[in-house]
Amino acid sequence: MLDLWAHGKKKPQEPTDRHVVCGDPSKRAGLWLGSTDWSHIINELPYGCQRKLFLEKLGVPHSDPHLDYETEAMTRGKAMEPVIRDVYAEFTGFDVRPVVEYEIPSALPAWWRPAPDGLVVAPGHGKGALEIKNPSARGTWRTYRHEGIPPSWIMQIQSEIAALDTQWGSFGIIAWGGAFDLWNLDGEVPRFPRNQKMIDSMLVLGGRFLDRCRKGDEPEAQDHTECKACGSCPFLTYCHGKGAAAESDPAAHDVVVLDSDPEAQAMAAQYGRLKSIADDTKDALGEWKVKADALLGRHESDAVKVGGDLIRRVYSQPRQTLDSKKVKAAHPDDYADLCKVGKASQRIQVFGRKSND
Repeated sequence: MLDLWAHGKKKPQEPTDRHVVCGDPSKRAGLWLGSTDWSHIINELPYGCQRKLFLEKLGVPHSDPHLDYETEAMTRGKAMEPVIRDVYAEFTGFDVRPVVEYEIPSALPAWWRPAPDGLVVAPGHGKGALEIKNPSARGTWRTYRHEGIPPSWIMQIQSEIAALDTQWGSFGIIAWGGAFDLWNLDGEVPRFPRNQKMIDSMLVLGGRFLDRCRKGDEPEAQDHTECKACGSCPFLTYCHGKGAAAESDPAAHDVVVLDSDPEAQAMAAQYGRLKSIADDTKDALGEWKVKADALLGRHESDAVKVGGDLIRRVYSQPRQTLDSKKVKAAHPDDYADLCKVGKASQRIQVFGRKSND
């Protein structure tokens, strides 16, 4: 099974050949780029961080071992890969083969080392690269369905298209969250054609990043108070000091263990169910609003009455806001003088159990 999730902590070394064994632990660290590295290279929000990738590639040790874990989502994703591959094959009728190893095409540098999840053989369409995703339907996938998949996913599939020397690629996606949801578009699996212009740009971006690694030119640290990636990063202390780790990590605070308390167990379990209901309701309301908008459009009206209920459009006036980031960058002294500190607030959070607990 392919292991795409983490770089090892072994001594960095340059690849010595063009033969890629997918999932080989000895190949994880070092000055090469894999499938999931592109989100870090472009600092893609909310979790991409070029500095973290730089530190991993150089084998910099970190001092936060409690953050160096494989989450349930990662474990689930790897376990689901063969299942999603089979579902994709059944859904499309295409022949899908796992990619255990391949040789890097001569047109690509030796550092170009993605790990495709499959090679698709589609009659009439030739061969394509397959990337498997198993996101959370409650959060990640709901956002992607509404807003589109992130640029790093497109870069990832293009890197695999280039590595397998195919003319197209496709995603096999099943969102986890109550029901399987194989992503499709009008009954057809979307295929992404080879984009040589993007591949050429990635070659430049990747080459520059690796040159930076060789020179030891460390990227600037992100603001840990605004970056979601920092809170779960094993290099948090390295970049921001011990105080930042204590702020971001719930395990750094005093914890009372209530594993034998039935009421506490029931409450913890109930949170997941209530969160799922809330997210499903949010999705359902979003779909309802689309239908309501279409209903008003058909009747060319901003309001319709159905029995005792009134469905209407409500227009809000545009309001002017201040871009605080731009002000801070342009006038840091004035920004500091004008800022005020509000009252502290509190909220209840439930952190999911990790696979190595």
